[in-house]
Amino acid sequence: FPPPSVVDRSGPVVEYAVDDDVATTDVDAGILCMRRGEIARIVTPAGDHFVELVGFTRKDLTADERRRSGNDAFKRRDFARALRRYQEAMNLVDDRAALYANTAACHLELGDFRSAIEACDTVLVGDPDNVQALRRKAKAHVGLGELSEALIPLKRCLELDPVNVHAQKQ
Repeated sequence: FPPPSVVDRSGPVVEYAVDDDVATTDVDAGILCMRRGEIARIVTPAGDHFVELVGFTRKDLTADERRRSGNDAFKRRDFARALRRYQEAMNLVDDRAALYANTAACHLELGDFRSAIEACDTVLVGDPDNVQALRRKAKAHVGLGELSEALIPLKRCLELDPVNVHAQKQ
């Protein structure tokens, strides 16, 4: 690595966000290991670049930012991170039904069917006709091999939304 006197510091300061202090890329991992003032070499197809860590700033995210971050993680199929983000958002808001429905989807993808049922039940207490929660609850029961238990929410889901493609597939 070049000595600090050789590093060009005339370029712009760039902000780089590492989500949750958890590395998801090699660059994240490298930055999380750096100390203030440390210089690192980043190798890219366009060439080598040297960066200096100026400092860390922790940003407190709003509930909506956490929910959107959870949605993004879910789309990337990072269900554990999505679940964590939805749970963090729940601590910051009063209306949690949509977040519980989202956590149910994460639990389903992670194979934690009991937790998915609990999340769906929480939604259904306040909104017994929530089609999404009914469908996910049925799917969780199927995942547990509880086919007769799955029929109750599935039938209700199809009563409320007879053209629900997801429910029809189950």
